[in-house]
Amino acid sequence: MVTSYLDRNLKWLFPLFAILVLLLTPELLEIAHSSLSIPASLQHIGIALAFLLGGIGATLTDTISAKLVRVLGLLLLTLGVVWSL
Repeated sequence: MVTSYLDRNLKWLFPLFAILVLLLTPELLEIAHSSLSIPASLQHIGIALAFLLGGIGATLTDTISAKLVRVLGLLLLTLGVVWSL
């Protein structure tokens, strides 16, 4: 049975789409001249949760893309820890 890329990788791709939405929402609201706003702390919590769920999804997915995302995530985490020292 042939499955599509999204079918195989949706466990870790869906949280990335959520991160994209959370990152772009303040700018889109500003463009629309809306008086609504999202608190920055809520935005940061949502992004952190989406990264966590994406990492778990990448760990549970056995594809080359997921393995590359895991390596990239570990590299970025290591650089972040080293940068904060």
